Amino acid sequence: MAKYVQNANASIAFVNLEIKKGIQEEDGASFYCLVNTVETSISRMLSTYSPNELELFKKLIEQIVETEDGKIGSLAALSLTEKLDKRMGKEEAQNFLERLEKDKWIKKESDGKISLSVRSIVELDQYLKDMYQEVIKMCYICTKICLLGEICPKCGIKIHKKCAQTLFDNRTEKKCPDRHCRALWE
Repeated sequence: MAKYVQNANASIAFVNLEIKKGIQEEDGASFYCLVNTVETSISRMLSTYSPNELELFKKLIEQIVETEDGKIGSLAALSLTEKLDKRMGKEEAQNFLERLEKDKWIKKESDGKISLSVRSIVELDQYLKDMYQEVIKMCYICTKICLLGEICPKCGIKIHKKCAQTLFDNRTEKKCPDRHCRALWE
């Protein structure tokens, strides 16, 4: 598959497009996204969402990225409206969150927790790295952005659940893969 994607990317590069592979953090499923390489995804979203909605989305991203488990509750997401420059009602915010979910920018779990979707992580990759370089964690195994992964209790490295499963399969003792740490993995 990688060879096909590489060939396709060579053919579409002149129109500033690229096919990027994304991994769904929960189960390791692969997704491919067609990404515009000129505009940032945030700026492309200007034609779809209002400036106030984009401000809420940016605040939502910030809250999600800054949590240890990569998720926030629905009520916490709705309360972000209080931090907006221009007022937004809770019902309007709820409708916007539903649009983000429908448009595959976020995922909402049955318990109401909200996380960034594969689409967000792939399309906003550079934005996330630029804006949150101090807090964002990269998977120690695959080196991609890791928001929902497992964390070493001692050194704090993060690993996607699927990467951890692959790493620890057939091992009797699970230890942190960082050779300087080697703490037991819980």
